[in-house]
Amino acid sequence: MADGSATAEGLAVARSLAGGPTAAHREIKALLRSAATATLPAALEREAVIQRRLGATEDHREAVTAFLERRSPAFRGH
Repeated sequence: MADGSATAEGLAVARSLAGGPTAAHREIKALLRSAATATLPAALEREAVIQRRLGATEDHREAVTAFLERRSPAFRGH
């Protein structure tokens, strides 16, 4: 990495994450935190519950619509 490029790269990653599906990011972090102590069946059940919940969000509908329209999604965190 060139001098100073780490900061620029870090900012690019931060912007990408901030513009992404923040509800999904939050749930992924929670699943990862709980995975270390959960049994496999419990972890899979929790993931299924979260998948159902996230599948009903505006961000999910936006992702599907954007995919079908061949454009980048505009997530709002809902």
